[in-house]
Amino acid sequence: EKRGLPNLHSAADCLSMIGTRDTGRMFAKYGVMSAREVKARAEVLQEQYCTHLEIEGRTLSTMVRTEILPAAMRAQAELADAIGATQVAGVECPDSEEALRRHVAEVSALRSSIDEVDAALGDAPANVEKNVRHLRDRLVPAMDRARAASDALEADMAADCWPFPTYAEMLLMER
Repeated sequence: EKRGLPNLHSAADCLSMIGTRDTGRMFAKYGVMSAREVKARAEVLQEQYCTHLEIEGRTLSTMVRTEILPAAMRAQAELADAIGATQVAGVECPDSEEALRRHVAEVSALRSSIDEVDAALGDAPANVEKNVRHLRDRLVPAMDRARAASDALEADMAADCWPFPTYAEMLLMER
């Protein structure tokens, strides 16, 4: 029987393949590791994967809640104040109003996604194999959504409001 290599799309998928009976047999056949050693190695790698993703998720949540959301709210207040002052002066500013609506939506998307990150971290299964799949299916997509929302805010906020170095600043920094 001729089989091709599986097309695996995530680290979690790859990790689940390491501990399989076929993988253990192959490593044992070539004297690399015993099947038992392969299984143990797979468990350690899965635990490391979960630990690293959980640390990344908690770090993301802390950065968003303590730095990005407060900065975004200050930027929102500044934009709302500018719109209010413009309207008091008797000038309509529909473009600015649209920018404020977009900003509020981006803040809302970020808050929602970071709530999903926290929820995924809070209800992780105790079983490491189930936790790998849980993190792949719930935490990683929530982190991706938080990243997208954060990137959208960074693109729309004044540089002096953004709490971290921008990509451009990091790329062009001189030493």
